[in-house]
Amino acid sequence: MDKGYSFNQTLKRLRTERGITQEQLANKLGVHFQTVSKWERGIVLPDIGTFDSICKQLDVSIETLLGQDDGAPASSKTFSAEKLATTIHNIRKNFALSQSEFADKLGVRADAVSKWERGVICPDALMLVDIANAFQLKLSDVYYGTVAHGKTAVAKQPKSTPIKPRLLVALAVALVVVVGAILVVGALSNNGKTNFAFPVENGQVIVHNEDFYHNQTLNTYGPHVGYDIYGKEGAKVYAMFSGTVTEITEDLLYPYAVSITNNDGYTAVYKYLVVDSNLKVGDTVKKGQVIGTVNSGDVGAEARWEASCSHSKTDMGTLNSNTYPSHVHIELYLNGNMVNSIDKLFE
Repeated sequence: MDKGYSFNQTLKRLRTERGITQEQLANKLGVHFQTVSKWERGIVLPDIGTFDSICKQLDVSIETLLGQDDGAPASSKTFSAEKLATTIHNIRKNFALSQSEFADKLGVRADAVSKWERGVICPDALMLVDIANAFQLKLSDVYYGTVAHGKTAVAKQPKSTPIKPRLLVALAVALVVVVGAILVVGALSNNGKTNFAFPVENGQVIVHNEDFYHNQTLNTYGPHVGYDIYGKEGAKVYAMFSGTVTEITEDLLYPYAVSITNNDGYTAVYKYLVVDSNLKVGDTVKKGQVIGTVNSGDVGAEARWEASCSHSKTDMGTLNSNTYPSHVHIELYLNGNMVNSIDKLFE
């Protein structure tokens, strides 16, 4: 995918070109118009299956919707989570990769690949673009689950040739020079690299991105988007990194939300907190600065859902009860893509 691609801008352009309002599109898709608004503001991505519905309503291919404009109309095929799971398995097998090797190639956790193949969760649409690009496949074949086992040929590896001694010495010298240069550059540039502070006072991650859950309020099942970080009610919420406050909003699901962006391409969205009354859009905040406090565990619709989280350190009886622990919901994006693992950022 082109690094300059932005789904929210593409969706807005395609919708306006067709003279459709956000509310009209929302009605056609069976969602709230504020949901479409959030898509177009780049706050969240649609559910993976919803992309098919959007394609059909706008009469564009999944390639066009996801930044690979091919001018084709909407596909006659229908998205199927089961077919997608089989296709991901087939792609991995066709390239003779283990789940860990497949995960490394995509920069995700191996257990995420396992969940994809078992149909427990689906990768998001942008990850499907990465899969198609990584294995030189047509995006629509990946999305609609039409990659068969044995369809993709594994490239033959060229025969190795002996390396002459002089060449070996030259390569060794070059390697030393390159490694030295990397160390120097790394030392000089380290000050410009984003450093992270853990966002909740005495908190811990209780639900990870892509963990499967049941939303009791909406009675829906699906992967959790973002992270829930437990914190005692009233505990301080800190800015994970230095940046600029770009948005402060309120809605029914998440009573309060704050977005902070920095020059390295990171955007952190903090939801379900009591925002510091002095915080304003446009303010510059420092890493570790207090931006609010943890809300109570029984405020807002999101407080009542069951989590099935294999990574949770919290007692599952508590997680599956009607009173969800007090917490802050956090989403971290890098250049518009969700960061799939935040645990190592704080080490």
